[in-house]
Order: sequence, then C-alpha cells, then structure tokens
Amino acid sequence: PRSTLRSRRQRQMCIRDRYVTAIIIILTYVYSIIGVILFGETHPDQWGSLADSVLSLMAILLSNDTITYFLYPLIEIYSWSWVYILSYVFLGKLTILNLIIAILLDLLHSKNEANK
Repeated sequence: PRSTLRSRRQRQMCIRDRYVTAIIIILTYVYSIIGVILFGETHPDQWGSLADSVLSLMAILLSNDTITYFLYPLIEIYSWSWVYILSYVFLGKLTILNLIIAILLDLLHSKNEANK
C-alpha cells in the first residue's frame, strides 16, 4: 500500500509539474507573439522574430539585470512598454514560484507520510 501511495503521489507531482511547465510555455509563446507585433519593427534585434522574442523573454524572466537592457530602449519609443515587460515578469515569476512551493510542499508531505 505504501509503495502504491508513493508512486501515485509521484505521478500526481509529475503531472502538476507538466501543467506548470505548459503554462510557462504558453505564456511565453503568447507574449512573444505580442512582442513581435508591437516591437518587431523598431527593435528587430530583440523582437524581430518569434525566436528572438522568446530568447528576450527568457532572458528577462531568468535574470533581473536584463530587464533594464530590454526595457529602457522600449520605453524611449513606447512609454507604455513597461506594462508589457513587467506583466510578463510578474506572471512568469509567480508561476515558477508556484511550482517551487508545490514541490517543497510535496516533499514535506511525503517526509511526513514516511515518518508515520
């Protein structure tokens, strides 16, 4: 019974991780398309194609220093571009934080179940 419970819990955790990963991928894809449409003509190096836009958004999401590198050139032309960048950062980081908290809670719960 314990091994089946453990394997069931591992499957649930794996499915939840896949959902969160899928949410991050969809979020990045949608924001990349919006970035290409809005900023592709004026900033082709960073937003000119879907691949460039995805790389720019991943850099923004994974490093705090790159936000200024991408944001300040956009603000010079589009004063409202901070809404685009910061909304992506907030949604992306909250999703990643949700994933980390879920993993930690599952680990604590499985340790608690093992001690019983």
